[in-house]
Amino acid sequence: MARNTSALDEAITIIEILQRIPKHRKVTLSEIQEGLAASGIELRTRTLQRYLKAITETPALGIECDQRARPYGYKQGVNGMATLSHQVSVHECLLLRLAQEHMRFMIPNQLSKSLSPLFDVAQQKFHEDSNKKAEKAWLKKVAVVGNTLPMQPPKYRTHVFDNVSEALFREVKLEIEYENGQGHSSKSLVTPLGLVQQDVRLYLVCTFDGYQDVRHLALHRIKKATVTEWIGQRPRAFSLDEYITSRQFNYTNGETRKVLLTFKFDNSVTARQLSETPFNQTQKIEPLDNGLFAFSVELDDSPLIDGWLAVLKHYTTITDLVKAPID
Repeated sequence: MARNTSALDEAITIIEILQRIPKHRKVTLSEIQEGLAASGIELRTRTLQRYLKAITETPALGIECDQRARPYGYKQGVNGMATLSHQVSVHECLLLRLAQEHMRFMIPNQLSKSLSPLFDVAQQKFHEDSNKKAEKAWLKKVAVVGNTLPMQPPKYRTHVFDNVSEALFREVKLEIEYENGQGHSSKSLVTPLGLVQQDVRLYLVCTFDGYQDVRHLALHRIKKATVTEWIGQRPRAFSLDEYITSRQFNYTNGETRKVLLTFKFDNSVTARQLSETPFNQTQKIEPLDNGLFAFSVELDDSPLIDGWLAVLKHYTTITDLVKAPID
């Protein structure tokens, strides 16, 4: 019975390895090893080398090994076994491709590596199936448009993002070297609490060792990041959502207040648009007898309100504007 169990374990391991060998690009032994480890399968280098040698020497599996340069590259041949592709539908592939494109800076490195077989299959389906022209074109028919002026994202160091996401995922501390807005560099030990994307920037929400106050650091200003084995201590009752809301994230200095925003305007199209996408449940829009509309809403005060009003004035005339603090 033990022998049968061992044979089954080996078969499962071979299937896991095959799933990490794509068809339209080459992967190295270390990439396969990292992908397996991310899924909880630890294989020594020599053991994986033995498996890969057996796999490439078995024509029925259809795996090619490029030995022209080191490290060797592995990929599925023309008749390679699509062990995973038949399990993923076209619609699932479309969703995977969108997730890979638009969430690549938010997926922890460990999870990204464990998901790489799925991403490869999604890419592979669009490459190999000539009948999927509609699906290929669909990816070019979907876009995300922001409400702010477009900016190019800052340059992130790959090792920094990888190590930050790993420490956040494992809930351990990070040793970082950070350069602030004035260009001053310092080294610190921090406990990562969250990763926040605001427009094109990423921020690490964290606490500094020996302090309880929560802060956030621009990820592109972190010059070095090293994952430690020390368990991070999260502040009691910390909530990332509450932290973002309380600070209006980068638009206040931690001092927020509620205000009642009221004004009148004259554009019926604007009234409809504001009704379709209200700020919150306190928002009210009432038509008046003189053709105007009365608008009111309770909001957290921030410069974002002033910016929104400045844009709104290009589409409608605003009168009787009041922003009154709520006690």
